[in-house]
Amino acid sequence: MPPKPVSTAAECRSGVSKVETQHSFLNMVVQALTAGIFVPMTIKATCASGSRSAIPGEPEIKVGGNPTEEQVIDAFRRAADLAVETGGPVYVRF
Repeated sequence: MPPKPVSTAAECRSGVSKVETQHSFLNMVVQALTAGIFVPMTIKATCASGSRSAIPGEPEIKVGGNPTEEQVIDAFRRAADLAVETGGPVYVRF
């Protein structure tokens, strides 16, 4: 069951620079007790300070102009998966 979408448009005028998902010890206990059916997590979004280019060589997901809500959700899911895979930051560009 995926987490609820995070709506940051009203709070982050320059966009989002970083999205982090965190699992606390208690979250992992709940996950173990439910055999992985329910995996609670905390999502933290950090607002961007202005336009910034991705660091050369760092992974980047390009969304494009005027994306749909589904495209934005998909971009952040792909970015989260890639961040877990690489162990580093992934930039999402609109």
